Amino acid sequence: MINLPINLDNVKAATGLNYPPGEYLLEVADIEEAVSKAGNPMLIVHNKIVSGPPDADEDLAGKPIRRRYSLTEKALPFFKRFMEACLGAGVSIGGGFDKAMVVGRKFVAKVTIKNDWPEIGDERHESEWAGGVPGQGAAAPTQTAPQTSLLSQVEPAQPPAQAVTTGLTAEQLQQLQQLQQLQAQQATAAGQAQQTTQSPYEPPPPPPGTVPGQGQ
Repeated sequence: MINLPINLDNVKAATGLNYPPGEYLLEVADIEEAVSKAGNPMLIVHNKIVSGPPDADEDLAGKPIRRRYSLTEKALPFFKRFMEACLGAGVSIGGGFDKAMVVGRKFVAKVTIKNDWPEIGDERHESEWAGGVPGQGAAAPTQTAPQTSLLSQVEPAQPPAQAVTTGLTAEQLQQLQQLQQLQAQQATAAGQAQQTTQSPYEPPPPPPGTVPGQGQ
């Protein structure tokens, strides 16, 4: 006889995953191969919830949710719908399937509850996600007027013009640089000499009737 010191009077019995029905944004976490009870090949797609319906009682982000896809000829349209939800409509998948094609991809799905367990259906591309509002189409993209930067109207600064030195030898280049330095020094000296020759004070003109240079 097993005797455990526990009390289950205030414990609520498990009722499966508490996922409210509605539209979910899911991300493919992993895919594994399996065989159904009837012996048919199938894939089990493990997803994690990115966002759920707004009326959810708790934050569902990161919680698991999965679906089985049979690979029989009759069931392939459902797997094709899942692939297009992940990769986009019209994508070519005729060259075989690799789970790396969809792992990490997001898609929208409608979740219903059957036998106390969530079931995934109506898979669609993530562009149709409407922020968790069930029954509502994709949110219209917000269009913003293009902003023109003032810098786009400014011409880029041009580099200063330089002397043409193509074809000159190293000795000629050195002489040219010395000449340029000498010219710059002469220009600086000329500017300083012009400033010193200008008197800061200019005497007023002599009174009428006087001869410049003679005393009064």
